[in-house]
Amino acid sequence: TTTSDIVDITTTSTATSGTFSLSVTQLAREAKLTSEGFASLDTQIPMGTLEIVAGGTTTLININSSNNTLDGLRLAINNSGAEVTANYVNDGSSTNPFRLTLSGNKTGADNTVTARIFTANLGVGEQTVLAFTETQAPQDALLELDGISISKSSNTVTDIINGAILNLKGEGTGQVKLSTDLSEIRDKVTSFVSEYNDLIEYIQ
Repeated sequence: TTTSDIVDITTTSTATSGTFSLSVTQLAREAKLTSEGFASLDTQIPMGTLEIVAGGTTTLININSSNNTLDGLRLAINNSGAEVTANYVNDGSSTNPFRLTLSGNKTGADNTVTARIFTANLGVGEQTVLAFTETQAPQDALLELDGISISKSSNTVTDIINGAILNLKGEGTGQVKLSTDLSEIRDKVTSFVSEYNDLIEYIQ
């Protein structure tokens, strides 16, 4: 595995020259959920209250006759401001192939997502009428830089090498080498001198 398969690097003018040993053992990822299967996008779903808990923040959406279809629920979720994105997947089943999927908008182990539709009936209490199953648990990125273990909630890491932004792409081990681009500096100096000389000639 080459370093380019593991990480993309963007640097600023404050970057320090040096060589670093980088090992990525786990990428950060978001939570993913799925509903049970439905026959079509127009299939009616139970009415009640959709509760989404994303990263500890709860969003409640009223499910009524205006949005109680699979596609109506998708739109309601995406317009709610909850930190999730709703889509649907056709799993190829001959009877109920359409599943509503939820994907957390933020990666990291703390950004868990749960969802359910429930009703609250007098004397009965809350009853879940549609549950979502977790298909992917959220997790942090795990890496080592020069033997130092590091955990980050995002695959974009901005604060471990001065002046460098690391965009983690895959698992593996490699070397990160930062050096001053002398050729670029030389070209800029040459260009400046040329433009300066042109200006002096014009003034004269």
